[in-house]
Amino acid sequence: MGVIPWRFKSSFAHHVKSWLGPRSRGTANYKFGNFMSFATIFSQHFLFTVPANGFSVLFIAYVVIFALLILGATAILTFVKGADRKIYKKYVYPFFTFGILGFLHLAARYEGLAWLSTRFTLILIFVALVTWVGIIFIKMMRNMPKINKERATEEKFRKYLPKKKK
Repeated sequence: MGVIPWRFKSSFAHHVKSWLGPRSRGTANYKFGNFMSFATIFSQHFLFTVPANGFSVLFIAYVVIFALLILGATAILTFVKGADRKIYKKYVYPFFTFGILGFLHLAARYEGLAWLSTRFTLILIFVALVTWVGIIFIKMMRNMPKINKERATEEKFRKYLPKKKK
């Protein structure tokens, strides 16, 4: 292997420094390549530090996720008809609630509010959403055989009823 020229080393170091960005007093001094370890992610400093405010790619991704939750709730209310509406309407409340809570978190993050904009509150929002939807899903899976059986008996009963005249 050949020797790497000095100019290449300095330009590479310059690029790495530009990737890391400026280090201000409010951010932690994470080393390049050691940023996403479990010890760092679950540290108290990482969870309770107020993220930098402003629009970033992650901020836009959160806006899209929370907007999809609200749009999903309104789509269920408007497009699902018939007997399935009773089943899927249970998902409207958690989707709408956590969509609003997510936008509240993003507004607090943009304004730099101390406790509402931490990563810990975002984790709490997502854990509560997954728990609530999971409980609804488990209850639905337990009750679906009974609901399907009731639908089948109702269809058999309606088959012998006289049809309405036009």
